[in-house]
Amino acid sequence: MADPRLTSLALSLSKIKHKKYEFYVLSRIIHLLNDPNIKFRFQQFVQKADGSYALVDLYLPQFKIAIEVDEGYHVNQKDADEMRQKEIELVLGIEEKNIRRIKIESKQGNIVVSHDIMDVHQQIDNCVAYINEVKQQVEYKPWDGLSGYDHYRSTKKFTIEDDTELSSPTEICNCFGVLNPAQGGGNVWLNPNDGKEYLIWWPNENYENKAGNVDGVWYNKIDDRREVIDETKIVGRSIQHSFGSKTPCQQGQESHYDGVLKNHRPRIVFYRKKNALNEKFYRFVGVFELDKNEEYSRGNTCMWKRRDDPNIDLPEFFDPQNLIDELNNITTPTLAKQRKKQQMLTKIDQIAKSSTGSDLELNDKLRRVYGGIVKLKRLSEQLHDKIVELEPEKKTKK
Repeated sequence: MADPRLTSLALSLSKIKHKKYEFYVLSRIIHLLNDPNIKFRFQQFVQKADGSYALVDLYLPQFKIAIEVDEGYHVNQKDADEMRQKEIELVLGIEEKNIRRIKIESKQGNIVVSHDIMDVHQQIDNCVAYINEVKQQVEYKPWDGLSGYDHYRSTKKFTIEDDTELSSPTEICNCFGVLNPAQGGGNVWLNPNDGKEYLIWWPNENYENKAGNVDGVWYNKIDDRREVIDETKIVGRSIQHSFGSKTPCQQGQESHYDGVLKNHRPRIVFYRKKNALNEKFYRFVGVFELDKNEEYSRGNTCMWKRRDDPNIDLPEFFDPQNLIDELNNITTPTLAKQRKKQQMLTKIDQIAKSSTGSDLELNDKLRRVYGGIVKLKRLSEQLHDKIVELEPEKKTKK
């Protein structure tokens, strides 16, 4: 398997190959830096104050350095470029010296001058020297080239200290071996590590407008310490939102809190945010439990508190043989349960023989069977206990 950093850089460069000067300059910078631990973002969107977007040719997020390649069309838009640069500095929170410009053409008086290759190389060398200088002065997390999915499947653990971002609910669920997320804001997941059901939850953070109204059905707000989440179902469009606020349910309807309480599951939470580049991303913030204190949770409001151990281990993907062994270890006390057991054994065999997709696709099919195995085991144990309980009564009747 190719190094993911190599794959990522090759794909990124291929997207700008039609921009001949930009491609030449940026690829030379990358090669001269010769450091696979540096993360490069090509054609980085930056949202300006008026809602429009600017594109930065190359952005190094670990060092907050932006690189622009000034080709011919920049010559006659100096004022616009200066204004654009100020906005980029403001949005990215970087100093003016951290925006480096490589000029292919420039204006001297009223004459447009094309820089020769040695001059362009000197500009590139100066830029590379500056990046290396900054690199020596800051601590940064080396880039591993992995997507969020690959990173977490490699580490096998979600921790609140890890700031690796996930791009979508699909990528979140994939980390847990679920191929496609359910509709809505969460996905029920049975954890093989502890046999418990969790809800994988990716709430959007909603904001009120000046009138105190919220667009949408849900209002979610996490506190600054990321320890408490206020989840409220909106009645109408208005909300009084403070931690511990209550929103009443309509008369005759079950409240949101009562509905959650009936089928309570701990929630593995990934909070959606937007960064300064206007990119949507999700970040793990911990495992949360429902706060059942009615001072905080009641009506259409549920308060979720992060548990003391907020992290969670990811299980290995299912192996067909392990599931077969687990099924064979279940004692089925009735013919109906024996038939169910045989059906599941056949299903596992069919999945294993017909699987031609990825490990994720195979796991997604096997996890559904695993849910049936857990249920069969629980029911068989209950039936067995009932039979044992009835044995003394049978002997007494005889």
